[in-house]
Amino acid sequence: RFCPQGGTAASNGAKVSGNSAVASRMVSRTVVFLRIFRAVVIAIRSHRMGSLYMYQVQLFVSRIYCAWHGVRRYLMMDYNLDMCYVTSRLIALAAPSFRHLYLRDVRGQAIGLNSAEMVARFLKERHYGRLRVFNACSEAIGDYSAQMFFSTVTRLSVGKGWLPPQFLDVLVFCDNLAVLLRDDPEAVAAVHCSDGCARTGMLLACAALYLGHRYDAEDALRLFARRRLSESVFRRVLE
Repeated sequence: RFCPQGGTAASNGAKVSGNSAVASRMVSRTVVFLRIFRAVVIAIRSHRMGSLYMYQVQLFVSRIYCAWHGVRRYLMMDYNLDMCYVTSRLIALAAPSFRHLYLRDVRGQAIGLNSAEMVARFLKERHYGRLRVFNACSEAIGDYSAQMFFSTVTRLSVGKGWLPPQFLDVLVFCDNLAVLLRDDPEAVAAVHCSDGCARTGMLLACAALYLGHRYDAEDALRLFARRRLSESVFRRVLE
């Protein structure tokens, strides 16, 4: 016989059982989702902590490098660069590189003292549209694309090794620099060789004389040394 009440009870039981199964599946999926979300959050936090840790390590290494090599680094905001402002419109820096920071080869030559990405970001944020980069690097590290610095790179003629540019090339550099700074009162020039010291110092000292910032060679070299070298090394230079 057909029993309406029994049929209804069985139907209700099936519905309850079905709802319970759906609820169970939803709970299981929610738990899985929360676990995945928690794993993602932990991974993000670990990545941030790892990035912060690596930045602190790089900062520590750079300070050791400064003490050993005797140059000043630009350590402001989130920048860590082997560079300095010799004047408000003249920048000295080590060659930008896509290789590891603070790296030198077995002969002691620079093969990666500046992060190319960080240098490009710094120059874009501070001097975009008013910048000229003078590349006095004869080593392979100087063979980068001018587009990395917004196609504002002038490659200077220098000899192989750590030889300085010839006198005529220095005059051409100083004349181009003077035109750049005269035509735009806010223009900035960045000069680099491999480590931003010897050839860069000679060029910027000549530029200081040519532009009238200094009136004798010793004073021009002293200006570069004071801005580029650490205080202890600068005192030894004076001795």
